[in-house]
Amino acid sequence: MQDVLVMKRELRKRMRSLLRQVSPTELGPRSRDACQKLINSALFQSATTVAAFYHMPSNEVETTELLRVCFDRGKQVFLPRIEVESAAGMIMLEAYSVQDVEGWPPNPMGIREPPTLFHEVPRREVFSMIERHGQPLDLVVVPGLAFDAFGHRLGRGKGYYDTFLSKCDMLHRQYNLPSPRRVGLALSCQMVSQGACYRT
Repeated sequence: MQDVLVMKRELRKRMRSLLRQVSPTELGPRSRDACQKLINSALFQSATTVAAFYHMPSNEVETTELLRVCFDRGKQVFLPRIEVESAAGMIMLEAYSVQDVEGWPPNPMGIREPPTLFHEVPRREVFSMIERHGQPLDLVVVPGLAFDAFGHRLGRGKGYYDTFLSKCDMLHRQYNLPSPRRVGLALSCQMVSQGACYRT
């Protein structure tokens, strides 16, 4: 187990170094290409409800184009809010438009995240959507530092998405709903060989 933790730490260090080498002028076009591949996929086109993410201010694939298309096509969009005092650590709250998202203040990491209220009304949250309305989450667009072709992912080490995805799967089984499909959104330099993500 200790060896795995060391290898994960080294891979995170290597991937952060690679991402720092992507210049801001490169990042925009490469991000749009990555988003377009997802937008063109059957997974995206068939999804009605999408949990996505708003990108970090640097060194991460930019999601602006993906979010714009989601709203333009009338998809129900949820974005993460970090709540360190809660057991979940991260909740997914509904976003209503590009203008809504652009008005959010960035958190300490520089990431725009949804406030809990929209015009003094609580935003819909993914888990309550599943539990109260029996509506499934169709697609989860997952960030990360590294991915392999077999669906393994290396995150940034906080475990927020591991916890979220685990509860998502549990609720979908509990309410006999189809499990959400997951897709990693990243640049080509973030793809690694099988086993390199050291899934435990």
